[in-house]
Amino acid sequence: MKHPRSFRLVILLAVAGLLCLVGWMLIPAHRPPETVLLKMKEAAETGRLTDVLTYANEFTRASGDYERFRPTEAEEHIIGPHAASWGRQPHFGPADLAFLKRMQLYRSCAARLTADTDRPADKAEAVFTWVMDHVAVDTDTPTADRCPADCLLDGRGTSAQIAWTCVALLESAGLPAALVEAGAGAVTGSDTGGGRRMRLGTLAGSHIRLYDPTAGTPVETAPRPHTPSSAADTRPAAARPPRERTIWLAYEPEQLITRMRVLVVDLAGPIAGVGQVSRDYVADYRRWMHALTGAPAAGAGSSRMQVTVWLYPFDIHGRTVRTGGERRDSTVLRLDELRRQALMTGPAGAAEVAPGLTALIDRGGLADDDREAARIFLAQARMDAGRMDAGRRDLAAYLADHPTGRWRNHALLLDARAAERQRKRDEALAGYAAVTGPRAARARWLRRRLLDRPVTPPPPTRPAASP
Repeated sequence: MKHPRSFRLVILLAVAGLLCLVGWMLIPAHRPPETVLLKMKEAAETGRLTDVLTYANEFTRASGDYERFRPTEAEEHIIGPHAASWGRQPHFGPADLAFLKRMQLYRSCAARLTADTDRPADKAEAVFTWVMDHVAVDTDTPTADRCPADCLLDGRGTSAQIAWTCVALLESAGLPAALVEAGAGAVTGSDTGGGRRMRLGTLAGSHIRLYDPTAGTPVETAPRPHTPSSAADTRPAAARPPRERTIWLAYEPEQLITRMRVLVVDLAGPIAGVGQVSRDYVADYRRWMHALTGAPAAGAGSSRMQVTVWLYPFDIHGRTVRTGGERRDSTVLRLDELRRQALMTGPAGAAEVAPGLTALIDRGGLADDDREAARIFLAQARMDAGRMDAGRRDLAAYLADHPTGRWRNHALLLDARAAERQRKRDEALAGYAAVTGPRAARARWLRRRLLDRPVTPPPPTRPAASP
């Protein structure tokens, strides 16, 4: 039996209306803000970064509360015009996701490196030592823009960039850290530090500990003064803090804007596995001024001791936003992905990425510089996974192929460190002696430390199995 055309039309319209109603009910924008907020908190608790930002945008649209995301006047003064303009955007996008992934990387590395000790000084030493082993001093491209995540993925950076990398990891571990410049000729706030040395400063208990990220060695341990600056200082001159010192507070720009603080404090709550998304500049300022002068910041001003925000992170953020960031092909992105996996997951992850790095190197497609870096990363991954002999063979092969390559000194230092861990004293001493360039000071320091230790025999080796 045939239905009249009008009847079929009515049926079609009814079905279409029903589908539209179902679709309207499923559109996220029509969910109540309370429902969206609950889903956002669930995503934060499980560390689903993309979902957190998606729900944050949906919540903003549903509630229409855009004003709460705008930076305050004080924040705009601190972060500058570009970052302030960017910080006014109420919506979260790819740049925010990249920021959360950087915080996730820092937190993962820091948690693993500091898990075995509760002493702040030991935590600072563990982080500094690990960064020295995984990030080389870049003397070839000192003007390259790099944040701490870039330094970790590229395996190199300038003195100031490496110091900033240590700061990012230490702050993620809950330890106050900053860049320090002592004496005349301090770098400007926007300088990368490529031409001068910036030091890493940490507050460990009642001391300011200083490290030289270029040389790769501790510099001094300066006790924090407990007397007013006007009182006589009877300590030996070597134990007194320098009269002129500038503390550069190093932040990722996103850490100082309202929108991220609103996201993690008012809306989503702490995001699992993510480090310090928001930091308090005023608290940091007072903490470091107190360390410098031995008195609360108010009324303890000294023109020779200052605490200020380092502008370089904001400068590179502006350049990255304007240019769209560096374009990287798929092969290099794969290298970054493998490197990130190894850094995030420690020895287990390092063992898993080694085959992928080997395939990437053998397949070709990497530029010469990236291929050299991949070979160093492969050796590090194997040694991080406990395969010292395999890692040292990789380093030996690299040095044979590139006796004057840009990674030469880093490879020599890594090999000597591995030999020392294997208790092969003579090989370690010879390796340290061969290091030249910026990290020669670290090699000499490690060599002296090894010479001062009592000689211990290497572990016994198993006899070869009979055929």
